[in-house]
Amino acid sequence: MKSSLRPVQTASGFYFALQSAIMSSTSKQPIIRPATTEDAASIASIGRETFNLSFGHSMSGEDMQAYLDLTYTPEAIALEIGDTRNTFLVACQPEVIGFVQLKKGTTEACLPLDTPVTELHRIYMHHESNGRGVGRLLMEAAHTIAKNEHYSGIWLGVWEENVKAQKFYEKLGYERIGHHDFVIGNEIQRDWVLLKIF
Repeated sequence: MKSSLRPVQTASGFYFALQSAIMSSTSKQPIIRPATTEDAASIASIGRETFNLSFGHSMSGEDMQAYLDLTYTPEAIALEIGDTRNTFLVACQPEVIGFVQLKKGTTEACLPLDTPVTELHRIYMHHESNGRGVGRLLMEAAHTIAKNEHYSGIWLGVWEENVKAQKFYEKLGYERIGHHDFVIGNEIQRDWVLLKIF
């Protein structure tokens, strides 16, 4: 099925509608829309679950719990949604099943100095939505947002041991250009820095 995402203006902003050359009447594609503070609890829940499943084996239980309690609470996510440096998009069906976060103003030493790029800070899906194309839809929407805001590309950090995620990003045109440290409690992990130029 050939498909694309297009921004649709609404009274409260926009959402992304799926345009498909072929779509059955039983197909239930998620809607991608901007997050509001009312989505904070759902985003926090998905973030806690996914982060724990992905990284729980790589650090102590104490370090993991401290990070989750600091980062993935409804209150913490609501503050981030309200920060104008962040853009959160959620995938809904109709409940929130995934989210992506773009973050302005971040940089890395390995990024090109003459090219305006923004960071893809997070992208997580509920585990039951894996393999259903939700991640690709969220990424397409993030790319559209970045282009509309006149960025020439997107960069992100991905854990060096998360090979599945690395392959996902590579299929979308991201290339490894460097690395940085990701510190959680007493743990220091290495993330590959990936870059996609539009």
